[in-house]
Amino acid sequence: ILAGHAMVQLLGGMSVYQSKLILVALCLLNYPHLIYLGAIHQRGPLSANAYLASIMNNAAQEDNSNNQFSVHYLMGCHSAPAYSHLHLTDVFVDV
Repeated sequence: ILAGHAMVQLLGGMSVYQSKLILVALCLLNYPHLIYLGAIHQRGPLSANAYLASIMNNAAQEDNSNNQFSVHYLMGCHSAPAYSHLHLTDVFVDV
């Protein structure tokens, strides 16, 4: 509501063409932020799990002993995917 009120005050004295041009420019300026947040910022938890899976696989291939790993995520419980993104065979995950 506040943004709409400010837009009316900002665009009130302009022509329709200028108003549309400013609105389109404001919308286009948001796309780099959307691309960054959608493609780069949100891939962190998936990259972390891929790294953990590679460490566990390498340790399992080096020796056939019973390796146990303990991982503590310092983030919210729903922000990191657990077993579904580890993709390891013969691994028990206790969440």
